[in-house]
Amino acid sequence: SEFSADLLPKLPTAHDSSSTDTLLADLNHHITTVNAISQKPGTVSPETAEDLKEAGRALWNECIKEKRKQNDVLASPLKSRLLVRTRLFSFLVNVFARESLRGRRGNGEDDAVAIINQGLMLAKVCITESDLDAARLGLAKVTTYIDKLRQLDAENHIGPGHRLNIEAEYLTMRCALSSKEDRLDVAEHMYTKADNLLCCLDPFSAEHLADTLQDIGTNLSGKGDHEMALKWLRRAHALINGQELERLSTEGLEIRMVIHHDLIQTLLATRSPERVQEADDLVSYVESEIGDKPVVLHWKLEILQRGPSEIFDVDACASILRRMVRSMDLSDATLGFLLHNINELRERGSRLAIGLLDELLLTRLLPCGNMEWIGKTLVRRIWMGTMENEASDAATRLIQLLEQLAEDSRPCNIDNDQLTRYLMFKVSLISWDHDLGRQCVEFLSKSSEKDRSRDILYACVREAQQLGDKLCTLEALKAVTETFTADSSTVAAAHLPSVLRCAIRMIHYIETQDNQGADQVSVLIQDTCDVFEKGNYLSILTHIAAEHAKSDPRCENGNKIFTVAELEWFRKNAYNVGLMAMRCHFVMAAAIVSNARTEDKVDEALQRYLEVRQHVAIFDGLFENHFQSILAARNARVYTDLTAKMSTLFVFDFEGAICLKNWDDLGQIIRKVRVCKDEKMYKAMGDCLLRSNASGQVVYTNLRLIINEIFALEQFDNQRLAKYLRCMFHAVLPLDDSLSLQVVEQALQIARECSQMQKPFPTDELDWIVVTTFNHALDIHARGDEEMCQQWAHKALALAEYMSDRGDLKDVLRERVAKLCLGKGTSTSTSS
Repeated sequence: SEFSADLLPKLPTAHDSSSTDTLLADLNHHITTVNAISQKPGTVSPETAEDLKEAGRALWNECIKEKRKQNDVLASPLKSRLLVRTRLFSFLVNVFARESLRGRRGNGEDDAVAIINQGLMLAKVCITESDLDAARLGLAKVTTYIDKLRQLDAENHIGPGHRLNIEAEYLTMRCALSSKEDRLDVAEHMYTKADNLLCCLDPFSAEHLADTLQDIGTNLSGKGDHEMALKWLRRAHALINGQELERLSTEGLEIRMVIHHDLIQTLLATRSPERVQEADDLVSYVESEIGDKPVVLHWKLEILQRGPSEIFDVDACASILRRMVRSMDLSDATLGFLLHNINELRERGSRLAIGLLDELLLTRLLPCGNMEWIGKTLVRRIWMGTMENEASDAATRLIQLLEQLAEDSRPCNIDNDQLTRYLMFKVSLISWDHDLGRQCVEFLSKSSEKDRSRDILYACVREAQQLGDKLCTLEALKAVTETFTADSSTVAAAHLPSVLRCAIRMIHYIETQDNQGADQVSVLIQDTCDVFEKGNYLSILTHIAAEHAKSDPRCENGNKIFTVAELEWFRKNAYNVGLMAMRCHFVMAAAIVSNARTEDKVDEALQRYLEVRQHVAIFDGLFENHFQSILAARNARVYTDLTAKMSTLFVFDFEGAICLKNWDDLGQIIRKVRVCKDEKMYKAMGDCLLRSNASGQVVYTNLRLIINEIFALEQFDNQRLAKYLRCMFHAVLPLDDSLSLQVVEQALQIARECSQMQKPFPTDELDWIVVTTFNHALDIHARGDEEMCQQWAHKALALAEYMSDRGDLKDVLRERVAKLCLGKGTSTSTSS
């Protein structure tokens, strides 16, 4: 623990090689020590083990922060090795601490899963940094816990699917290590063991495993072993392609594209005609998915250039370069690439090359106004013109080009033609340029020729539907509705209701897209019913007695039949009967809930939950009307017992309301249970809500209400408030973007207030919220919603202001925001 505390502040400041060497030697000594004592768990006190666990976590997080730093001149190989070794040390400390705590709490399974996940992450980092000794040690620990995990009870919360994911990832990491050690036979053996597990993976695990397999193939290709590289890259390709594309994350889609790229490059590197044809087929497959993206055009061009020169297709090459001219984002590197390849084309087809340069100048460079680019390209164009065999024809065309350039700008009235806008809309569909499509339909909707524009917009709707672009379809439908005026013809106006219905349905469609012991229970229920019937009978008798007492009956001597003592006895019986009734309702509700949870028939289960809610309502009514005020003052023990039972019942009521989809009742239940003053009850309700299929609005509203009630009860500190915010954000994020953004805004406000009060927002929770917010911005960016993406990205940047990392995370996010603004269409998720 002392060494960890001493090492933590030295990691960011380990500059010179001598100090790093000394620190690394000391670190290696402690790694050996902690690895040796970890063979004897339980040798430290629980308090010391908790301190060690926290120290290991702090070191691990510090290594992640150091990794995030950009342009770090001190990031030498020695510094990288220091960070890798620090991760190994923190992992071993964590393993030792958890082993020491094992047996004192019932979380052995959670510990095993946590250690395995951390060990696999460590192994990946070590293999990447070529620290194979550290990778072997980490995987040796993982092997032990994999075996322990297999021995645990079959009925555990991670489920067999999760366990298969873990084992598959472990075996794949063993493949990567063996490949790095040039032991391909061992890697092949490990893959054979993992092969049967790969078909059972969830998309998230499949992404990580495909990434690892791709790394193996890429490393082999870099060593010149293209045949073996192809085997591993094809495995990665088969694994990632075996997942449903819509279930892959943004990072997963990028991994898939990288696998395609490496596989194509390796196929081309073999220089085999069959492999080149296979690469061409793969490129065509990717093109059918994403269209003429720059990366696809790059591949196509490279395949053409790798082919035999005697069968080189000049027209195909010119077509690819023309599409590149039209679609690629301009930069110094892009322009240099285009000029180089156009010059290569000139040797086979000079007229085509000159035509490409003319198009590049007139359609791309002149509108952007970059004189350096224009000058460089014009010089190349003049040079090509002077190299033409037919000098007079070349000179004429060159003069025409110069005259056109001298006009300084093209006439813009062409863009204002309706048919031109229709053609531009079709282009926007092919290139998935929603901004251009929106501009076109907006222009058409505002045109003075309403009838003609409406007909063209109908055509736009059809085109967008055929290509499956829902956003552009909706934009076109909305634009159609704007063309209807009071002066519209009766025939045209007759279509307005249909258009409105279609638009509304499309909005809804887009929103929906984005968006054992059974016998024992029966016996228990029967026994409870018997008790309940008896309690009801006693209740009836007591009620009759009370009614008679009101009439003041007397005996023949004139004495009261219901004396004070008699009435007191009935009062006590009424009290006891009331308590019995409440306890019967409690037991009935608990038994019926148990029955409802195991009921296979949905209708029967819902009927049981309805009965549960009725019992809870009766219990609540009896308590509120007859016992709450009396017991609070006279019998604290019974009052405590009833409130504890009521806490449980309200959780049942909450569960029943969710199953019955009585969403409006949830808030009433949460407010009603304040009298119980039970934090665990609120947490149980929150857990039930999180496991439900409620809408984002329902989850957000009620989870926020639960957190407020817990705060009113406990007055917790910033640490717990941050955890609750994180929980709410994690729950609402997959359901509703706007509500999630409200949670982020609340987190930002709290972080700002905490900063002003010199009580910083907890770093780990803030780090998670910032990274998750930014990653969600990237997901929104991938869907094409630039405006919403910017909102999320800016919120992430604003939150990063309050990170206590000297602006490291903020700098990383700002750089990635800048990349997004370039419109490349690609992004890399922020991750630990």
